[in-house]
Amino acid sequence: MRSLSDPTWSTWNLNAQRELTTGIALMVGYFGSKGASLIVRCYINQPVNGVRPFAALSASSPILAGTALGAITQVESTGASSYNALWLTANQRLARGLQFNASYTFSKSLDYNSLSSQGVVVQINIIGDVDRWFDPSVFKAVARFGGLGRNVVIGPRFDNVDFSIIKNTKIGEWARAQFRAEFFDLFNHANLGQPGAIVDTPAFGRITATRFPTGDSGSSRQVQFALKLMF
Repeated sequence: MRSLSDPTWSTWNLNAQRELTTGIALMVGYFGSKGASLIVRCYINQPVNGVRPFAALSASSPILAGTALGAITQVESTGASSYNALWLTANQRLARGLQFNASYTFSKSLDYNSLSSQGVVVQINIIGDVDRWFDPSVFKAVARFGGLGRNVVIGPRFDNVDFSIIKNTKIGEWARAQFRAEFFDLFNHANLGQPGAIVDTPAFGRITATRFPTGDSGSSRQVQFALKLMF
């Protein structure tokens, strides 16, 4: 473990809001953040062609001389991150039984390691087939990290449209009933998972699953109905 420093994170935003017509407002904003001295875990004894660069401790080592070595994790404070985004939002307040909220974000995020458990992913030409998302033949396992950036592969896109209908009915003077019909992933779009990212494994460059387990939100169309009585 190298000397560690306290991580720092800064965030900022600038936005403007304007009412376009009565009840409809538009917000345009810029959001950014920057992290420094973030924790990065480097695996410095990865096998190359089945052989680890550091196979064992030296025979003259004062501690456990000659002991075979496995994975070696080196913890550093060398990570950094940056995020920049344009955010557009439109809102209509409830009027005549209708309200909506729509938003669009155009952003870019760069970092060394978002989560310490994540692996390293790579980029070449994106072929786009589930059995060959990119060409795995141009990659080779090496004893250190290469010069390619992390998270530069463009994986499958994510599409999801949710839709709901709400109907309120007055019952007498003191009660009302609310009926809801909710549709998740309305168009039943298949959202694919990420391609395998470990070099020289059968799954490298292949997509073998959807983004979410079957039955979870975003995995397939789901419809639910609800009836609520309020008094």
